[in-house]
Parts: sequence; C-alpha cells; structure tokens
Amino acid sequence: LVVKAMGGIESNNGLINKLLKTKSAKEIQCNINEIFIKLHQYYISQNKDIKPTWFDEAVCYIDHNFYNQNINVESVANQVNITPSYLSQAFKKYEGISVLEYIHKLRIERAKLLLKEGYTIKEVADKVGYTNSLALNRAFKRYEGITPGRYRDSEQV
Repeated sequence: LVVKAMGGIESNNGLINKLLKTKSAKEIQCNINEIFIKLHQYYISQNKDIKPTWFDEAVCYIDHNFYNQNINVESVANQVNITPSYLSQAFKKYEGISVLEYIHKLRIERAKLLLKEGYTIKEVADKVGYTNSLALNRAFKRYEGITPGRYRDSEQV
C-alpha cells in the first residue's frame, strides 16, 4: 500500500534516502507528515466510489416506502440520520439522479405494472403514492413521454 501510495519504488527509494539523510527531528517529522498526506490522498482516491453503509439503508427505505405520499428527501435523511443536503449529494454521486427522481422512477415502474393489470388511473395513483390522477399523469408523461391512459391502451393491443 505504501509503495503504491508513494508513487512506486523509485519514489519510495528517494523518500527513504531523504529520511536517512535527515539530521533533525523536525526534518523527520516533516517527511513523515508528507508520507501520511500521500497515504491519505491515495486512500481517498481508491475509495471514492465506495458507498457508505447508510446509503444502502436509504435506498432500501425508499424501495420499501416509495408508495407513501409523504416520502421526501427530509424523511429519508431522517431515517438514516444524515442531513437532507448530504443525502442529495450522495444520491447524485452514486445513482446519478436526485432522490425525488429515484422515487418517481420507482412509482412509474410500479404504475406501469398496475396499469397492465387493469387498475384505473385513480387506483394506480393511490397505490403508488401520488395524491391524485393528475399528479400521476404529469409524472408519467415526464418519465415515459405518454400519459398513463395511452400507455395502458398501447399495452392492451
């Protein structure tokens, strides 16, 4: 790990020689600080895409509660004990979309299944967490490019 973090064997040999030639405790401390900084930078660069454990908990919470009309960034953040701002940043980083987009996409996917099963648009809206059929219509058109009614009709053909 140290060899990789320090940029290879040649760099480490140079640093080792530098450490061996130091004549004061202050120089040794500076060189050791340099090593720790490089190790920290290497660690951060290697672990930048590792999701924190709370992130998976947040996604799981959303997956199991997307149909709740009151679910939002704040309620999800409270569930995993982080700030809404931090949750939003992490979601963009790891999922590439916002928390609300993720919720809407889950709702739309579930709505498509329910429409295929023959539920009315009003029933679907209620089951997937929209306050009314107009809200479902707007979200469905935004994400699918057509209304739920047209989707249902196209699936029945």
